Amino acid sequence: IGEQASFFENQWEIQSRGQIPVDPAQNIFSEASETKLFGFPPFANTSAPDLKTAADRPLYAAVNMYRGSGGNPQCGSIGA
Repeated sequence: IGEQASFFENQWEIQSRGQIPVDPAQNIFSEASETKLFGFPPFANTSAPDLKTAADRPLYAAVNMYRGSGGNPQCGSIGA
């Protein structure tokens, strides 16, 4: 997906373009965080994110800038 893009897309943009499956459970969490904590406008429907609203959402790129191998606790032991 990223190799064809001319810019870094956020999780909402690639869902709205149909490049990855929509994840309703994760979207509820992300939507709540981004609207309540960061003040972004809400989506009309998180199960069908629209591109206009998606383009205004943040890009999470500095997740592991130190390249630490701490893993992802959501993935269990396989993430380490």
